[in-house]
Amino acid sequence: MAFKWFYGAGAVLALSLGLAAQAQAAEQHLQIDLADLTLNGYLTTPDDTEGVPDRVLLMTHGTLAHGEMSIMENLKTALAERGIATLAHTLSLSVDDRTGMVDCGMPHTHKDSDAMTEIGTWLAWLKEHGATAVPMLGHSRGGNQVARFAAAEDDPALTRLVLMAPATWREGEDATAYTDRFGADLDTLYQEAKALVDEGKGDTMIGVPGFVYCQNARVTAASFVDYYAPNPDRDTPAVLKGVDEPTLIIVGGADTVVPDLPARLEESGITDKENVEVTVVDGADHMFLDFFTEDAADAIEAFLAE
Repeated sequence: MAFKWFYGAGAVLALSLGLAAQAQAAEQHLQIDLADLTLNGYLTTPDDTEGVPDRVLLMTHGTLAHGEMSIMENLKTALAERGIATLAHTLSLSVDDRTGMVDCGMPHTHKDSDAMTEIGTWLAWLKEHGATAVPMLGHSRGGNQVARFAAAEDDPALTRLVLMAPATWREGEDATAYTDRFGADLDTLYQEAKALVDEGKGDTMIGVPGFVYCQNARVTAASFVDYYAPNPDRDTPAVLKGVDEPTLIIVGGADTVVPDLPARLEESGITDKENVEVTVVDGADHMFLDFFTEDAADAIEAFLAE
């Protein structure tokens, strides 16, 4: 009984401290335009900061998620406590003014590769508003997208990368996972979609048993091809061979989404690169919930201070 009471008191204290920390941080909801889309972002700064600080950590969420999901919210609060400003943005997925998790029932016209354009748009906005250093953080698929952006762009404002449980890829794995999840042959569907793209009919809407996480989805042929084409760039360890910025990879010790990440990092030889650090948060799953957020935030704080 005493143990249970102590745990409860600790939980109340932690909640009180968390609310106090949130009160000390200032958050601003931002909207910017990209072509015919309105993009949403959330700038969080420590209480003694006005406007856009010199350094802002630009954060990209994972697959079909958003900038206010739990891991983004927890991180920006924990980092604000440590004096670190963040901008967590929501990828549009070709939906104007998108918020919240993706609606699987919508027509999917977005591409995995669209993310790099939107990351670049937020980087440009931060620079225009006074930021001179923009380290970037990406979680899961967002980690891969951030790494790909860094490999393709040479911008001195992009100073460092933090990749939390970044996505890995190996040829043939998509097909196996697709059959296991949706009970259909991915290669057949891919070839049919690719034929439409090759005929200049990439905007054709097709019905498929599954698309990413969504069952019985409607998706353009071009989008299906973009997400499922054999593409080594979706393997973060391989992409990091072309990245020169100092990079911190944070691994969840109990991650079941990318359980092979530590082995893949060793196998790729990335861990031997001087600019790459790897931190394992023991016990953390893919979302780094609860106190694991604090462990990750500590590692990020130390890395950004180097």
